[in-house]
Amino acid sequence: MSPPIVRNLPVASGSITWQRHLFHRASGPLEQFPRNLLTTSNDPTKKVKQVGQYHKIVYTLYYFEWEWRKRWMVEVDKAKAGLLATLIIRHPNNNKLYVNFDSEIMTLIREAKCLSRIGIEIPESAKIVLLQEEKFKIYNSELTFVLGEYDRIVNKIRPNTKSLLVPHLEDLEYKLRPGMNILTWTSMNIDGYLAHVHQGLSKLEQLIININDIMENRIENNLKALSKTVLVNLPIDSKTYTLDEFVEMQSEWIDTESKKLKSKNIEVEQAVEDLINTICSYSLDEHVEAICSEEIQKLSKYYSWSMYQALLHATKYSLNQMKERICGRRNLPKQVLKPFFSVDVSLDGNKSVLKPSLDEVQSAINRAASHVLKSTKKVQLWFQKDIPDEEKEPFYNWIAKDKEIVKVILLLTGSIQGTKNSVSKFLEGFTTYSWLWMMKPEDELKVFRQKNPELEDFEEKLKDFEHKD
Repeated sequence: MSPPIVRNLPVASGSITWQRHLFHRASGPLEQFPRNLLTTSNDPTKKVKQVGQYHKIVYTLYYFEWEWRKRWMVEVDKAKAGLLATLIIRHPNNNKLYVNFDSEIMTLIREAKCLSRIGIEIPESAKIVLLQEEKFKIYNSELTFVLGEYDRIVNKIRPNTKSLLVPHLEDLEYKLRPGMNILTWTSMNIDGYLAHVHQGLSKLEQLIININDIMENRIENNLKALSKTVLVNLPIDSKTYTLDEFVEMQSEWIDTESKKLKSKNIEVEQAVEDLINTICSYSLDEHVEAICSEEIQKLSKYYSWSMYQALLHATKYSLNQMKERICGRRNLPKQVLKPFFSVDVSLDGNKSVLKPSLDEVQSAINRAASHVLKSTKKVQLWFQKDIPDEEKEPFYNWIAKDKEIVKVILLLTGSIQGTKNSVSKFLEGFTTYSWLWMMKPEDELKVFRQKNPELEDFEEKLKDFEHKD
């Protein structure tokens, strides 16, 4: 039977409360009804039958309460068994840790309180659990917080260092292990266990904060800044430069920037060493295996490769910027480029030529590109501390062999060749005035005078000059 239960009451106490309320409502009339029946009725059989019905109702109500008390005692024994469970349990599917607190214990405590209020004597075992209510609530809350902190701290670990921190996570799980294997909710040393775990969490979190700080501020930010370094000085104004000025300007700029590259390379390499030292200096429990040396080498090689990629990007970007500034972009055929080099048109014999020539301009561009490429000659590869400086291998040896760099260099070395047709067409425009340097004025004037020119002839000759202009 499932009787209607008062709101906020557990099942057992709610059912007994309903039974007692029903008995109280019925007890008055039931007590008066047999007394009146005895004084007014002359039929003894009827008297006995009515009294029997009365006792049957009373018995049914009392039996209902007794049945619920018996059922609750069984639930008390079951709930007490939950106190013998370990504090923490690992989920078999997602491998996560959860607090192993049986909710039936709180139901038992609630039932004990409610039954005690309605005057029912509760067993000693239930009283003992009731007295520890606050302790169970505090431990449940503390363990929930601890596991939440554990997940939060573990999620702060970056993928690059996750394999290196496996022993550190095992060390923390070793501190959590007593709560999974030994300690139960009736153990006496739960407070010491929680303090020990809190200490381990705080220690691991500080380590991860230090690791992330080194990675973000000393490694990744420097790599980003290095990859965005521009190794050429290309003013955006309309000022033009001679070839010597252009090459000298690039040489000075690249010398300055190459020193920055070298400095950043040393700084990042030192930061990676500090990162590894920070991880390795963490004291682990003697039962936990030490950090694998292969994982340490893997991390160092990863950041060495990242340094190479940053230098490669800076070199490639700088060469592309030079190519686009001098030759323009392929996708913008109608763009108007500002002049960059100062050139003159002069006579060489009877021909109009550029000074400096296109070959000389191309040579200057090639020299500037060579300076850009050689900017990494002083930036040395990692893992060479025990080698003399003059024998150390630079990143230049690897960057110069990269296919993308070779492609850009080839485009730059032939960048001016595409303008040859335009220049030749421009120089052909001066052939209209070739008579100025191919004919001698004295001879032409002598021939003109021999014709005894009149005023109209002079006027016609002058008009010829106007048409040539």
